[in-house]
Amino acid sequence: LEGQDYSEVLKCYNCTFTPFIDVNESSLSFDLSVKWMGVTVYEGKVDLVNGTTKSLSITANVSRVKIEGIDDADTRVKCSLHLTGPTSLDVTSGDTIPLPLGVYQVSKVSLKLASGVEYQFPLGEKINVTRKDKAFKISLPVADKVLLRIVKSDGSPLSSEALITIYILTPEKPIVYNGTLGEKGIVILGQIPYATYLVEAYWMNTRVLSTLVSVNPDAKNFTLKSE
Repeated sequence: LEGQDYSEVLKCYNCTFTPFIDVNESSLSFDLSVKWMGVTVYEGKVDLVNGTTKSLSITANVSRVKIEGIDDADTRVKCSLHLTGPTSLDVTSGDTIPLPLGVYQVSKVSLKLASGVEYQFPLGEKINVTRKDKAFKISLPVADKVLLRIVKSDGSPLSSEALITIYILTPEKPIVYNGTLGEKGIVILGQIPYATYLVEAYWMNTRVLSTLVSVNPDAKNFTLKSE
């Protein structure tokens, strides 16, 4: 609140200003501004008669919205979404938060792979936060489920004791899966990004498979033959 040689900043929800001003004027005028997340979400005038009190209820340019990242089966992805716009922040997928009105870009996604490794990838989706819209679903390039079946040259399943390592084919080669092959020679991976993966299989300390698979909306089930 500013005016009449008075200025005070309060951090509060219900604010009480008490300006003691030594003036002979009967009418006083002040400028009131409200900031949220570093963004000015309200500006207005406060006029009052000297020596009196006044109560105000203001509507700030803020809306509570739910932001949810979803995979290609419309299921919520456990991830963090980085927003840029009137303000910048990281939002946990599925959370409801008060945001200043305006257009935001979901510029980056961070999700934890089944191996526990944190993986980030860029995104360019935009949302327009208004008083009307209360929920946003952000479609992510993430497959709900990917099935890998690894077989021998004769088509029979590779031993369930075979060691399988799956990497995302990037310079960092983050590990998506590192463990034994499941029953019937199958590994099922849940909620992994669309990307190219390096799949390696080892049996009795010998590498018997090293191949690339590209996961996309049309390719989520693979049968791979070991050497």
